Amino acid sequence: SCLGFWSRLVWWDYSWDIMEPVTYFVTYGTAIVMYCYFVCVKSDYNFETAKERWNLRSFHKLAKRHGFDTDKYSSIAEQMKEIEDNLRQLENIGLSLIWKRSVQCNEACYKS
Repeated sequence: SCLGFWSRLVWWDYSWDIMEPVTYFVTYGTAIVMYCYFVCVKSDYNFETAKERWNLRSFHKLAKRHGFDTDKYSSIAEQMKEIEDNLRQLENIGLSLIWKRSVQCNEACYKS
């Protein structure tokens, strides 16, 4: 959509003589903003990490405003993750036991 926007401005609304400096400043302005992001955050800019960082920042800001205990939330979330991992391991053990039983049953059926 951004390419279409710039194409529209270059070939229909304005000429390249007008749009060349605009695209130049937009391009290098974006590069400067991304460099500033890198200097402040100490990581490369990509959309997913920037979005996660923004959401986390907003979460902590809203939590502070509404008196939400983020430490307790983090400990509960970690406990939930551990429980889910344990359940996943138990499920894998259960599936492997079921598989072994079905193989044994099939072997017994074919022998008789």
